[in-house]
Amino acid sequence: MKNKLLSLRWIVGSNYPMKRGNLFSPSISFYEQDYLKQEIMEENWKDIPGYEGYYQASTLGRVRSINRVTNALSKHRNAIKRHYRGSIKKITLKWNGYQQVTLARDGVHKRLLVHRLIALALISNPYNKPEINHIDGNKGNNIVSNIEWVTSSENQIHANNVLMVQVGENNPNSKFRDSEVRRIIDEYKVIANYKILAKRYNVDPATIRKMVLRKTYRYAEVY
Repeated sequence: MKNKLLSLRWIVGSNYPMKRGNLFSPSISFYEQDYLKQEIMEENWKDIPGYEGYYQASTLGRVRSINRVTNALSKHRNAIKRHYRGSIKKITLKWNGYQQVTLARDGVHKRLLVHRLIALALISNPYNKPEINHIDGNKGNNIVSNIEWVTSSENQIHANNVLMVQVGENNPNSKFRDSEVRRIIDEYKVIANYKILAKRYNVDPATIRKMVLRKTYRYAEVY
């Protein structure tokens, strides 16, 4: 049992920061060890949409490449088979703390968020909700039971009530109330000009552009 738990710690340690006090630290309680063991033993893999036959995501929050064989030409222009051995993908951190991996297909390399890959592969989204929420607030915990599809407003409610984060108009640094954001976006649908709206609301055109594209003020629900 001891060796198995050490092995489980090593597996999870390859994906999660080893920070003392959280679920994935080297010194965790027996209750947490049992929970972790159950999650590990129930690890299931599914193809990542758009990368079928290349990469898979697991219920444990890991991403791997899979064994595959491709046709190629040797340096003498002879037809050969190339064998690629699958492996667990290395995770890096974005500036905002979210985990990401690099996936490649047809010569195109992309850095993608791990929690989004897990959700796309393993969690149904019948209502086409656009965002993904970490239920416990830990960006490093991408176990499938800890993430869910949400709307922007649901994400805001979670941030306010669970994580105690001030977002949207509740943030004292916010320049606009949610109702103003909705009005600006509605006005842009008619005017279609960032500069005019920027002058009207005394802000930089880039501020209006990011708002309209929902890169900022995402928590304001727009009807």
